[in-house]
Amino acid sequence: LGVQGLTGRNTQSFDPTSTLVRPQMRVLIGPNRETYGKPLKHDDVVIVPEFFCKEDDWSLYYKLVEEMRESQARKDKNSDWLSWHEGAHLISKNPTGSKTYQMIQDRMCQYFGVRSGSAGTRFNWYRDSSDWKPFHHDSAAFNPQRARNQNCTIGISLGSTRELAFI
Repeated sequence: LGVQGLTGRNTQSFDPTSTLVRPQMRVLIGPNRETYGKPLKHDDVVIVPEFFCKEDDWSLYYKLVEEMRESQARKDKNSDWLSWHEGAHLISKNPTGSKTYQMIQDRMCQYFGVRSGSAGTRFNWYRDSSDWKPFHHDSAAFNPQRARNQNCTIGISLGSTRELAFI
């Protein structure tokens, strides 16, 4: 599209075919089916509405929290809630004791074609609207070895609506 070899943003025309460069990110709506089925680029953001449940259905959220608490009571590996980002929210690193958590992870990996065993997982729990997460980079941004296997972020939001921002 546009004139080849130039850089910069189009501030002169509202004609999308005259844009000289790709946007900083593309926001795409993914189909709610078994797999996304399309190649992704480094600057793609894919939103899949109602991927697991209807927007106002909190049953999966409550089931996940209940299973995590049961896993903690059993003292399963990686089940503890850790205070993160100076108490901004809670995190459990790669929890293994929740079947629902594993089902969610498996479904997301299948949808986006993520190789089994290559996902580094975190359960960030925002208990209410006072919990939050500061702007950050995932660890693969600072760890070249990890970045070879973990080169994207896939997230799911259950419960209350939250803002998502990129800088």
